[in-house]
Amino acid sequence: MDSSVFIEEISKLRFRSISDTDVLSIAEKVSKDQKIMELYTGSEGSLDEYIRVLAESIPSGEITNDHIVNFLQAKRLLKDAIEKEKELINWYCDRMKEERALPILAAEEIAVIIVTAFLTGTFSNIAKKLINKLFSRKDVSKKEFRNALDMIFSNSILALLEKHKEGLTTREIAEITSTRLEEVIEFLVKYESQGWIRKKTQQDQEKWKIKKGRAKIIEGYLNLSED
Repeated sequence: MDSSVFIEEISKLRFRSISDTDVLSIAEKVSKDQKIMELYTGSEGSLDEYIRVLAESIPSGEITNDHIVNFLQAKRLLKDAIEKEKELINWYCDRMKEERALPILAAEEIAVIIVTAFLTGTFSNIAKKLINKLFSRKDVSKKEFRNALDMIFSNSILALLEKHKEGLTTREIAEITSTRLEEVIEFLVKYESQGWIRKKTQQDQEKWKIKKGRAKIIEGYLNLSED
């Protein structure tokens, strides 16, 4: 997956960089996981590439097998739906500045962009268009979308804040997720801008609380109307 659009979009969505050594180390470890390898079967991209995208966008300092499983499952569900949407694939391919990627790779690239956008809370213009065009279709199954988004959000900061209704400070979130404070702040700002969370002052402490739970976020996207 190396179309000009995909490369540009992923660079906009990621939060951190991971070394080739770390990618290879994770890939070697997860290649022994039968479930991950089964889910990876049929993918157009390399496992290393998926690990890099996930590790650079997930709101957690440590990537686990569960993260990879959820990523691959969500990607597969979205890809299956996208492959049926020729108009969406053509729209995406028209954005390419150079013919380096075959149209057959477009569904895979679109699925990864959408998964990454929801993981980070960062929605570029193209990511927004892809989501709107796909989720607003009336002739596709909403069940696949619901399941895919549920997997994407399962390990996120949103899930953590839903669990801690009383709210958490930025530092507490960083400690629980084993993520650098600076990165947590970036995620929180993005999530706040989407209206998913809010900041409250309690006993001279600033705490983050859930504003729109994952279920409401998912339903909101599933009820999109074509723009």
